[in-house]
Amino acid sequence: MSEPTAPHSVNRSSQSLAWILSLLSLLLLGIVTAAAIRHNPLYSDHDTYGVSTYRFIENCKEELRRPSEIKVGPLAPGQPDTRQSLTDYLKSKPQQPLPAAADVFIRLTGTPSTLVEGVQHPDATSTQLRTPATVGYRLDGAEHLMGQAPVTCNYNPQTHRAEILLQ
Repeated sequence: MSEPTAPHSVNRSSQSLAWILSLLSLLLLGIVTAAAIRHNPLYSDHDTYGVSTYRFIENCKEELRRPSEIKVGPLAPGQPDTRQSLTDYLKSKPQQPLPAAADVFIRLTGTPSTLVEGVQHPDATSTQLRTPATVGYRLDGAEHLMGQAPVTCNYNPQTHRAEILLQ
C-alpha cells in the first residue's frame, strides 16, 4: 500500500485566522443591522414623538386627500376662524372660478427619500413636514394642474392626526 509522502496536517494559524475573520464579519453585520433599525423610517421616532416618520408621512398624505377640509387664508390671532376650505376657495375665485363639477386635488411632489429627510422635530414633542405640493383639479377625466404651493404638515399628538397648513 502506498502512503502519502506528506502527512495531512491542518495549519493551525490559518484555522485561527478563519475564525477571527468570521467573528469580525458577524460583529460588523450586527453593527450595520443595529444602525439600519435605528434609522428605519417605519419605526423611527415613535417612542420620542408619538408617531413614526413613515406613519406621519402617510397621515399627511391622507389629509391631503380631503381638500374640502384644508383651510386656506390668513388666520388672525384671537379672531374666529373664517378661512375657507381649499375647494370652496378655488371655486369662488373671482378672476377664474373652477366649475362646480371640478374635483380639487393636492399631492406632495417630493420623492419618498426627500419626504423622509424633510421631516423635522422643531421641539421635543412635535413633528413637522414642509414640502411643496401640486394643486390641481380633475374635470371630465382630465387632470389640470394649477401650480405648486408650500404645504406644512404638523402632527397633533392629542388627536393622533396630521394637520395641513396651505400657504
